Amino acid sequence: MIRLEKKTEERLDLPCLKCISLGRAYDLLREDIRDHLRMAQKDIGFRFCRFHALFHDDMDVVYRRPDGTIGYHWHQIDKIYDFLLSVGLKPIVELNPMPSLLASGNQKMFYYAMNVTPPKVMQEWYDLVHEFTHHITERYGEHEVEQWRFEVWNEPNRKCFWSGTQQEYFDLYENAARAVKAVNPRYLVGGPASAIGAWVGELIEYCTEKDIPLDFVSTHLYPQDEYCVHKDREHSPSALGMYYIDGVRKVWETVINSSRPDIDIYWTEFNTLATDCAENITFLNNIHVDKLFSAACIVRNMVETRAWSKGVAYWTISDVFEESQMRHTPFSGTYGLITLQGIPKAGYNAFKLMKKMRGKVFETSVEAPLGCGVLACEEDGILRVLLWNNQPLEIASRPDWSDTLVFDGVNAEDFIAEKALIREGQGSAYEAWLGMGKPANLTAFEEDYLRARSEMDYSLPTLKGSPASIDFTLKGDEVCYFEIHKRPKDVAHIVENKKMEAQLNTDNT
Repeated sequence: MIRLEKKTEERLDLPCLKCISLGRAYDLLREDIRDHLRMAQKDIGFRFCRFHALFHDDMDVVYRRPDGTIGYHWHQIDKIYDFLLSVGLKPIVELNPMPSLLASGNQKMFYYAMNVTPPKVMQEWYDLVHEFTHHITERYGEHEVEQWRFEVWNEPNRKCFWSGTQQEYFDLYENAARAVKAVNPRYLVGGPASAIGAWVGELIEYCTEKDIPLDFVSTHLYPQDEYCVHKDREHSPSALGMYYIDGVRKVWETVINSSRPDIDIYWTEFNTLATDCAENITFLNNIHVDKLFSAACIVRNMVETRAWSKGVAYWTISDVFEESQMRHTPFSGTYGLITLQGIPKAGYNAFKLMKKMRGKVFETSVEAPLGCGVLACEEDGILRVLLWNNQPLEIASRPDWSDTLVFDGVNAEDFIAEKALIREGQGSAYEAWLGMGKPANLTAFEEDYLRARSEMDYSLPTLKGSPASIDFTLKGDEVCYFEIHKRPKDVAHIVENKKMEAQLNTDNT
């Protein structure tokens, strides 16, 4: 029995609702991914958007004049930022990659060939960042850009994303940070945008010692990283199913024990890449970003780590994504919350349900299988409850979770319960697609069918007794939302107008 009787003073704030991400800057010139962002802003309303490759050669930002000096083109960037602002999104400006004209080498990453080498001449990198910052200030104004975030590079602790050393990254960071602050000292800049929580403490201490601007720290983590670092979980410091939560807490502890204990933390990449063993690690064909599992994985990890960061950016909003070349099937293990056809995945619905949660948080005590949990809030007399069953993939049986919610102070006769459930084939279209035989191309009817299967299972269950209670059962990976509110005082009734009836019934023939 889960009794909702005592509220805390915590007013719910979910950092994952503040940020979203997408693959690369050039993608934002496509209308389909713009449609996906418009859809997300209508349903969820994120505040920030992050993406790679702002300075990629396909953006044509840097050119060399006949006299050998560097010039800049901003037209493509302007179109991208104009659009983001038009849908209510502030950029997290990821300052990368290295334009070929400035690069010291030719090492590249991804299908679209993002240069990951240090600058040949550091002053040219400084000038690029400074002129870019000056340009966006001129175009959008200081007040607007003061609300943005500038993040230097992406995962420099991984050789595939940064060919230089840690010290060379620190030099890159320093020059970028000073270039941004030279335009406006109130602009917010940070890093290291590292993988698996690395380099956060080191960057804080380096910047403190050298008096280098640092307004926030950022890093990334995925559930399957546990098996990347600890093969088959051997020597993993985390209990089963706790790796992501422990990793977020560890970075928070690093920060609060540093010389900058109050600095903001942003997790600028997270998604539901997961595995049950080292042999099954895959970054390119991971079905757990497509299937029902993603909904419960997102809800559990985002709710249980909410106190330890300022923002979390799900990677990514859309399957319009070209890191390993564009996939074209309806589901392909691509990271997006929305398919190429604009069909919401289970993870997207998880965000829609989290968006509904607001108000002061109840204390809850739950006896449930590992990975199951509850979040309950109250605002203006309306009770909202979110439940999830996110048992680790290593647990093959994945048992159901059944229990009863009890609402103290609520009489069943006076209240209505509303329920939304994300389950296989209803709120999670992936399983319905499997049942169709995994067609690579959809007919118009099949697309409509999957869109219908992406809708959550809505119902009006019956409350019982006083205090009111309601039973529930969640199968593995399911997510359930309840909303409890008073019955409406006004009900529909027939409006009579005898005079008008008499006029309309007159025989005018």
